[in-house]
Amino acid sequence: MIVKLDTKKPSTLVGETIRFHQIILNLVSNAIKFTLEGEITVELKLLSQKKDQASIEFSVQDCGIVISADKLASIF
Repeated sequence: MIVKLDTKKPSTLVGETIRFHQIILNLVSNAIKFTLEGEITVELKLLSQKKDQASIEFSVQDCGIVISADKLASIF
């Protein structure tokens, strides 16, 4: 697994810890379950930051099986 963390991100993030943990765990678990070969990349990017507020983006990419285009709308 490859983990990429934006070096500009704040050292501490405050938010809905339980919800965030659940979402990331589900995404990474599914990536592991459906990726028999290849790599999984988890990335955090800082999109913007103002005083006590930051917008961040998390992504999970894998080389596993692909979801067909006609099912994407119902999943996401």
